[in-house]
Amino acid sequence: MTLTQTPVPEVDDRLESSGSPEAAPGTPDGGAHQDETGRRQPSRRQITFVAVAAVVVFVIAVGAVIYGIGSLVHARDQRALMATERLAISDAAILDKALNTVKLPTVPPLLGAPVGVLAIPALSVNEAVVEGVGSSQTVSGPGHVPGTAGLGQPGNAGIVGRNAGYGGVFGRLAQLKPGDRVLTASVEGQSVYVVRRVATVTIGSLEPVYRTTQDNRLTLVTSASNLPWNSDRAVVVTALLRGKPYPATPQESVDPNELGNSGESGAWAELLLSVLALAVVAVGALYLYRRCTVRSAYLLSTAPLVAFTVVAAESISRMFPAWM
Repeated sequence: MTLTQTPVPEVDDRLESSGSPEAAPGTPDGGAHQDETGRRQPSRRQITFVAVAAVVVFVIAVGAVIYGIGSLVHARDQRALMATERLAISDAAILDKALNTVKLPTVPPLLGAPVGVLAIPALSVNEAVVEGVGSSQTVSGPGHVPGTAGLGQPGNAGIVGRNAGYGGVFGRLAQLKPGDRVLTASVEGQSVYVVRRVATVTIGSLEPVYRTTQDNRLTLVTSASNLPWNSDRAVVVTALLRGKPYPATPQESVDPNELGNSGESGAWAELLLSVLALAVVAVGALYLYRRCTVRSAYLLSTAPLVAFTVVAAESISRMFPAWM
């Protein structure tokens, strides 16, 4: 028997060196590729998509904090402020009846402290008023402009409230009409103001609006636009006091930079820190998703991501005008 040897076909060296198309380190359409260790690496297109999605999610988070969660924050703060102020008014009424005297404040009120209660029956508004018109104060309620007259006291008392964000207490302020009543209450007693004028104006500064006047009035101010960055279009309501004013109490001087139509410059530092922390958490989350199971990475990263996103969104909201 004769054995025949079957020739072995030659293999093209070029095919051996190039390999199959599926093993190529990258794909021409921008899809993910594998590195030397065999792990899939994100493509430029995927990185761009994730970056754009992160920006969109962050913008939505800012809006949710200002217009959604902000209402809950405002309601929580109002419950505490209203309880404190009602107790102070009740104690003052008892002292007035028992001793025929009320112990009036001898120093200006602190920023953020309640200074009275404001009620607008036509708009179903019943809010505790806080001292200060910075973005941090108007989150909790309408803010009394430092340096203007106290509620029910001689002169011009200025109050700034939010138009849309954090409850939008003054969102319907333009609906008031001459003759509508505005009520205030403080430790000195109750006062009734009657609306005289409602106007939407464009102004460069609110300082003339809060100027000292010979008559006794209440000036209510809010943004005239739903745009959060509006700082010059305002709804201004002027109401005159009916009856005699109560004795004046000490007030701070008017600060031209704290009139309710600007944000807080100090929010930049907090924003930078919160964004930096958010970036660190995001990088950590990506690392977990590559090294751990999806479930474990989700459980470990979701809470920090949400928390720092909310903190960063709150910092941005403080940079918008306080009447927003």
